[in-house]
Amino acid sequence: MNVRRMARTARIAVTAVAAAVATMPFAMPAMAASPSHSKHRPVTARDTDRDGMPDGWEVANGLNPRRKDANNDLDRDGLSNLREYRAGTRPRVADTDADGTPDGWEVTAGLNPIRNDAADDPDADGLSNVQEYQIGDAPRVADSDHDGTRDGAEDNDGDGLTNQQEYVVHDNPLAADTDGDGISDATEDNDGDGLSNRQEFDRGDNPEDADSDHDGTHDGQETGGTITSFDTATGRLTLTGTNEATITVTTSTELVWHHRGGTCPNPPTTADLTIGRTVHKIDLNKHAGTTPPTAEKISLVCT
Repeated sequence: MNVRRMARTARIAVTAVAAAVATMPFAMPAMAASPSHSKHRPVTARDTDRDGMPDGWEVANGLNPRRKDANNDLDRDGLSNLREYRAGTRPRVADTDADGTPDGWEVTAGLNPIRNDAADDPDADGLSNVQEYQIGDAPRVADSDHDGTRDGAEDNDGDGLTNQQEYVVHDNPLAADTDGDGISDATEDNDGDGLSNRQEFDRGDNPEDADSDHDGTHDGQETGGTITSFDTATGRLTLTGTNEATITVTTSTELVWHHRGGTCPNPPTTADLTIGRTVHKIDLNKHAGTTPPTAEKISLVCT
């Protein structure tokens, strides 16, 4: 009987051990998830000098990972090394994205220092980001000095051309006589067509193209100018300017806008032939044989 009891006791013990072993796999994952073993455990980048910049980044950018240099500005772009790290820019290159504007200026202005956005105009003031930088304006404020005139329409150097117009003719908006020849930028005749740059802009022509409408006649030889009088009874229209003229306007004369803006009614009528209005071009009816000659088409400048 003792032998039987011992055998029975042994079987019970073996069964208990087997049951205990069977439950062990459910406890094992908890051990495997220990922080010291997890392959998903976040790895903190080493920062030996504790200056806020990882050693690897400092080495890759020519900095000393054993010296606190977070506040240094090696490239003098207006950003400290630490701010360069946070902005994703290069601490030894003043213009990381090579768009003509320093990293510090872009960050301060709310632009992206790692994307070439030189040609963008986020404030729609007529000047690109790089142009705003060059003349000291804010690229996200259309009227940087809050004087009621958008930056592109300002005339910083007082030469008679707006900042935007200066850039069109490749002049310096901060110098009234960019080439130093004694003639202001506005009175220069860049394309040699007989009209000054200012006159070309006023008439809606291109100061860089002698024949803006490519009709075979130089801009300076086109019939146009400023309206000095218009007699609605006789249809007589008088112009003054480079090519002064008196012409006759009839019911058959076509009136159109040159570079029409949103403030001008479409189409124009004889009511728009007002004193001071600029006439871009007049096409004469060469077969009418009238004196003064009859206008076949009149192109008005919309301002």
